[in-house]
Amino acid sequence: MLQSNTYRLLREFMDRPTTHFQVRELSRRLRLGQPSVANHLQALLGMDLVRKERHGVYPAFIAQRDSRLFRTLRKADMLVRLEESGLLDALWDTVQPDAIILFGSVSRGEDIESSDIDLFLLADEMRVDLQRWERALARKISLFFCEDFDYLSEELKNNLLNGFPLRGYLDVYAEHRSGQEKSAQHSAHRGSPGKKNRAPRRGRYGRPHRGRLLRDREGTLYGAPAARRQKDAEP
Repeated sequence: MLQSNTYRLLREFMDRPTTHFQVRELSRRLRLGQPSVANHLQALLGMDLVRKERHGVYPAFIAQRDSRLFRTLRKADMLVRLEESGLLDALWDTVQPDAIILFGSVSRGEDIESSDIDLFLLADEMRVDLQRWERALARKISLFFCEDFDYLSEELKNNLLNGFPLRGYLDVYAEHRSGQEKSAQHSAHRGSPGKKNRAPRRGRYGRPHRGRLLRDREGTLYGAPAARRQKDAEP
């Protein structure tokens, strides 16, 4: 559908979707002649992937972020980059999660330059050095861990189910049945002195076991009530 140089040009707009580009700057960045850049821009304009605006003295071009095709191509491009970077294989082999899910604005093709790449790992929490891949992808990467899908907030569950599975899968119905069984067991033992009535122990890095609270790699609570987040953030 897109020639190689046209796609190279489109990637400039994918990487910096809120930036206005002039023909001269694009020519310099891509090392293509200005007439060639102008021809490729016409192709992108015809597909409604970019739009032309008056920005200063000269006309400029900016990504057409409202275009469904632009968002679709951005999602596909990010999936290719994640695969080529080796990040997914490294997480799959090192953390050994049951699933890796891309969610948030990147999974919808709606991210901008400052957006994080949000990855959910269905696994126990582990420290991962992401600097190598953050440099390669030119984005901050946020990892979210939980070993039991059933303990996530409804909001986060919806976000994950609307995300994109990169490795493994989420067995939602099995998790739902498991959650019902756990709830029934808890009700049967309520009020009796025993292990099931104890508060969950603090896990590694201050996170309770069984995923009752979810933290990213910076230690920020995610999907927890606002009051709890504020209390947890206090020194």
